[in-house]
Amino acid sequence: MRNIECAEKVDFSKIYSRILQIAMTEKLSNAKMPKSIFVFTYKEFDKASKNDWALDYKDAWNNYKKRGYATVPQLVFWNLKDSIAALEVIGSPVKIHNAGIIITGFSNTLLRLRLTPNAEDVMKWAVSTEELRSLFIVD
Repeated sequence: MRNIECAEKVDFSKIYSRILQIAMTEKLSNAKMPKSIFVFTYKEFDKASKNDWALDYKDAWNNYKKRGYATVPQLVFWNLKDSIAALEVIGSPVKIHNAGIIITGFSNTLLRLRLTPNAEDVMKWAVSTEELRSLFIVD
């Protein structure tokens, strides 16, 4: 995926299809499938998609299910344009789960939190500041 060309509009259908194609070729299990697709842009979500995003997602969902995959990678759509950070959940057109999130505005903290693999790591990162290093838990 590193070699995808930059384009005016994002073709989510192609992205989902390419991930599925690689998964099938490599015989990836559900556990080995990518969990997220990151899109970094300066466009609004509703103006960035080449096609109807909900239809692309629904088609991807059906294709993944047909081939034995339980989920479609979550979309992380990051509009870097604004300086004030905000989060919004992307609803799933298949009504099973949230399809992803929209992040507006760049923030180093948001980047670190989103790239951190699990809640425990986020907690460790949050309490690793100089002021909190000397604290300890008495149980």
